[in-house]
Amino acid sequence: MPIGKDILKFKCEDDFPTLEPEDKLQVYKQLSSTGAVKMALNQAINGATLDPSIPGGEHTLNVPKDNRPREDTTLIYYCWKKQSAESHSLRTVDEKPPAAAPHCKVTVTVSGTSPQSSAEQERPPPSEGENENHSSFPPNDIYRCAAGEPTETTVSEPNSEVKMKCADEFTFQPTETSEAFDGECASIKSLAELVPGAERKDGHGIHSLRIPSLPEGSESKALCYQCQPASNVEAKKDEKSCQFKIRVKPTAAADSSAGRGVSGHSTLFLAGAVVAAGFATASE
Repeated sequence: MPIGKDILKFKCEDDFPTLEPEDKLQVYKQLSSTGAVKMALNQAINGATLDPSIPGGEHTLNVPKDNRPREDTTLIYYCWKKQSAESHSLRTVDEKPPAAAPHCKVTVTVSGTSPQSSAEQERPPPSEGENENHSSFPPNDIYRCAAGEPTETTVSEPNSEVKMKCADEFTFQPTETSEAFDGECASIKSLAELVPGAERKDGHGIHSLRIPSLPEGSESKALCYQCQPASNVEAKKDEKSCQFKIRVKPTAAADSSAGRGVSGHSTLFLAGAVVAAGFATASE
């Protein structure tokens, strides 16, 4: 939850419909020394609230910008299967569940305001003469994808950057930074062929695609990346894979429209739960 975003929506999937803690005033807070401790949400982050969802809907986490913590703060929720939620209560201190545990974990990191914070910092105001729409997202917004739910992004400004990250135990494909899948995610091609001038850099599990200039003409360019299970079990590889589909608008289309340079629905996939960040152009 980067600086500048004070609302985040998340939803437990159909197989894991029950939220824990059930009390909207409670949350688990990650502590480096003792794991995750259950406490009052208002104690974890002063002024924070959780708006409960209607059955099958989204939960809305609100963190007032005036009460944002100085240091990065990690909050944790769990989504449980119906049959297990009734008979299971988490310990005060969270322990790593067994691999087959019938629940998933939703982790939300709220970026702190301290200059030393390792999280995203608020983007400074544009300098005189700079186009405010020159870069649409704060520099460290990161896209994630969920199995069966491709993340689709549109780039409509030059010098835009799309940052992508796979969940743990997944690998980013193609592994070569000079390559990408075509728009249908079917075959690997040269990145320069798909979007001339684009370049990709990898570091610390984050894959950054930079688009210095938009393609000439009137046709959009499309490319795709995938997160694939690191497991060698090929039978389930396609079923679990997820995709980042990126469309780059041509200069002609960009000149006739105004708005954010990078737009789309950004989803954070965490062990079966879908977290939809509250970006202005998303559907939240």
